[in-house]
Amino acid sequence: MSEDLILDAECPRCGVVELERDQVWLVLASEADLSHYAFACPGCVQVVRHHADADIVDVLLPLLAVETLDVPAEALEDRGGPALTTDDLIDFCLALDALDTLSVLDAGQPASAR
Repeated sequence: MSEDLILDAECPRCGVVELERDQVWLVLASEADLSHYAFACPGCVQVVRHHADADIVDVLLPLLAVETLDVPAEALEDRGGPALTTDDLIDFCLALDALDTLSVLDAGQPASAR
């Protein structure tokens, strides 16, 4: 393998940029649809990610540093229902605070009074 390999990749801001192999990495996810290659654009320093299908993985695998990503099943679950609001978060914090207050009060009571 040539150490001076130059890869062309596209940055959404800068267009096509030339990168050395150590500037690009391949992320192989346990969920194939999430595999991608990434680089920090030398022009704007933005981290750019592009989807890597099986064909792209086959080409890049022997050329680039590889990072594996184990995606937990919870991250792939379909989420339904309304989004969490600020009021929901405040109510949750108040409920936790009430539980702490009750446990402190219970701790001060003799066992026969509980």
